[in-house]
Amino acid sequence: MAVVKDAGDRLARYNAWILGAAAALAGANASVVIATSGLVGRALTGEMKLATIPVLTFVLGTAASTFPAAFSMRRFGRRNGFAGGALFGVLAGLIGAAAIVHGSFPLFCLATFSAGAYQAFVVQYRFAAADTATPAYRPRAIALTLGGGVASAFVGTKLVNFTQDLWLPHVFAATYLAQAAVAAIAFFVLLALRAPSAQERPKGNGRPIGEILADGRLAAAMLLGMISQGVMNLIMTSTPLAMVGCGLPVTTATVAIQWHIVGMYAPSFITGHLISRFGILRIGLVGCAIFLLCGLVAEAGISVLHFEVALFLLGVGWNFAFLSATAAVTSVTRPEERAKVQATNDFVVFGGTAFAAYFSGVLLDLFGWAGIAAAAFPAALLGVILIFASRRAHRLALA
Repeated sequence: MAVVKDAGDRLARYNAWILGAAAALAGANASVVIATSGLVGRALTGEMKLATIPVLTFVLGTAASTFPAAFSMRRFGRRNGFAGGALFGVLAGLIGAAAIVHGSFPLFCLATFSAGAYQAFVVQYRFAAADTATPAYRPRAIALTLGGGVASAFVGTKLVNFTQDLWLPHVFAATYLAQAAVAAIAFFVLLALRAPSAQERPKGNGRPIGEILADGRLAAAMLLGMISQGVMNLIMTSTPLAMVGCGLPVTTATVAIQWHIVGMYAPSFITGHLISRFGILRIGLVGCAIFLLCGLVAEAGISVLHFEVALFLLGVGWNFAFLSATAAVTSVTRPEERAKVQATNDFVVFGGTAFAAYFSGVLLDLFGWAGIAAAAFPAALLGVILIFASRRAHRLALA
């Protein structure tokens, strides 16, 4: 049994590295959208409250594509599904460049929607890493895959800084062409994935989704994922607009986003170990505490350093809370139920995040950066409540 376990973990480790590399490349997709779409949206519409609509369509694209992505991979396999998903990233970059050149806001929203469809496949990399792992190695496989996002902090932001002015007067048009090229590279990387064959994949559909969601542990984990993703998106989306509004140059905003992405993914190299040692619930509570620190730093000032430290802490808090939520979802799911549970989870997470993406621009327009930063406090409180609710549900399940 030990030999089989080791072989399974070797395969899981290999797949985690492939998925981590693909995540690093896919990070350019999300980084480009987050760092530029608010600025492009404001330039195309002239309205602050409409500026974050492209981020909203990005999140809606993710939410709307979660079920098609999950079931396409169940039908065609992880490798083919993920590689096909990368083509949405290529399409997003090409449409985005065309929208900027022609000054079309609706076309640009279509581009970010397509980028969101690509993201729907990317966010399932973490579940794919868990598929071939033993239960003991599963948190580490998930964390290693998310760790690939560290490189995306530099791929995405450097891409923006080096390409934003290459096609003047169409600022950021070349950035989206470059993003399409990076997504094309990710397509070929994903072809190296060693996913289970159709014969090896679990058979049957498992329990009805309503019965599965009746498990309080799963419901709490999904909601914790939604809150951590939502507050992260709310604050991150507003940051470039807030920094430029404070008189800071665009380059400082992209650096702040870079530090945010480092905070999101760098801890992944140890988060899996921490979850294995201290448990899912304790690490989730640490994430909520870090959200509080983020809010305090963001409220303390509007210098470049304040933005950078707050965004870094936001990323670290997200890592601990979101990875804990993901590990909790995988721990209570049967193999034959993975596709529908993972799709439902991501629909809940990103459906809720869509509201945060929209209200980000509205809140910034109404209350300024202080109002955005204050959102970290209720999010942390709700996260704590959900974690204790999950603990209670776990005790009832064992009773």
